[in-house]
Amino acid sequence: MSGPDNIGELIYVSWGGTGRGAALRAAYDQAADADQSLTYLAILDPPHFADLDTGFIKLVIDELEWLLNAHMLTVAEASYKQVETTRVIVRTGNVDDEVVQLAKASGAQSIVLGAPIAIGDTSVDELVAALRRHTGIAVTVADPDAPPLT
Repeated sequence: MSGPDNIGELIYVSWGGTGRGAALRAAYDQAADADQSLTYLAILDPPHFADLDTGFIKLVIDELEWLLNAHMLTVAEASYKQVETTRVIVRTGNVDDEVVQLAKASGAQSIVLGAPIAIGDTSVDELVAALRRHTGIAVTVADPDAPPLT
C-alpha cells in the first residue's frame, strides 16, 4: 500500500496468549474497511515469559511468528475483504512500551487490542487510556466474546 490514498497502519496487539481468532478477524476487517495495512504485534511479556532463557525465547519467537503468519493467512482467506499489506512482529517486553514504540516508529493510525487482560495492577481501561495518551491515536478493544469464525 502506498501513495496519497494510504491512510496508515492498524496494529493488532496480543500478549500473554490474549489473541483470539474473532478478535483478529475484527481487526482485519477494520483495517480492510479503512484501507490500512495490518500489523499483528505479539508481545511475550514478563509476567508470562520472564522465566525463559535467551536461547529458548528465540525458539518461541520463531515458532510464534510462523504460527501467527499462518493465522493471519487463515483469517485473510476467510474474509470477503482484503488487506493489501500484512505483517507479524513478535517482541519481548512490557506491553505498553512495545506498543508505543511500534506505533511511533510505524506511524500507525489505530491500535486494536485483542481480548485484553489486566497487566498487574493496571486495568484494561487504564491501559487503553495510557496507550491513547502516549500514542495520540485511536485505541480500541476487539470484542473478546465475539463468536468464533465459521
